[in-house]
Amino acid sequence: MSLDGVRPGRAQLPAPEGARDRLQALARALAVTENDALTGARTRAAGLTDLDHELDRRRRTSGALTVAYIDVVGLKRVNDAEGHPAGDELLKGVVALISWGGLRPYAVW
Repeated sequence: MSLDGVRPGRAQLPAPEGARDRLQALARALAVTENDALTGARTRAAGLTDLDHELDRRRRTSGALTVAYIDVVGLKRVNDAEGHPAGDELLKGVVALISWGGLRPYAVW
């Protein structure tokens, strides 16, 4: 391999064969683990990671930060009385209402 004409700091090595496909597969797998399969909302673990990042950003920028914790009161009662499919519909409805509520595009939830 010739390095003629390559300036320091500008060399680009070819990606290993299949690396892009593996990276895309990894990104898809990560998205699955970070978002609830039923509702599409962030999982608790992913949300806590997001919160850490946002708190760090708040410390660096001194900007405003709003944190909301939502507890779906009565979910257990719905699950017990009407079954888990009804509870699933309740959760999907709550997430849809939050999504519809006009959150800013950069909001993390």
